[in-house]
Amino acid sequence: MDNYKRIIKEIRKHRGELVLDIFEVVRLEGFHEDEDDYYYVFKSLYRGRFYSSCVGEFVPLKGRLSKKEYKELERVWELNVIKC
Repeated sequence: MDNYKRIIKEIRKHRGELVLDIFEVVRLEGFHEDEDDYYYVFKSLYRGRFYSSCVGEFVPLKGRLSKKEYKELERVWELNVIKC
C-alpha cells in the first residue's frame, strides 16, 4: 500500500477523535495536500486549526485509553473548547 492510501485509511479510521500529536492532545479533523507534502489537519485548544506533516504520526487515544478515560478526556476537551 502506498503512503497516500495508508494515510487516508488512518485518517478515515480516526477522523473526529482525540489523538496525541507530538506536542499535545488534538482532534484529528482531516487531510490536506499541496505540491510539497501531505498534512494531517488537527484542531488544538491552544493553536486552533493547523496542519502537521504526515512525515510524523499521531497516536490514537480511543481504544488505548479505557472507555471511561476517553469519555472523560472528551468531556474536558469540550469544556475547554467552549471557553476558547
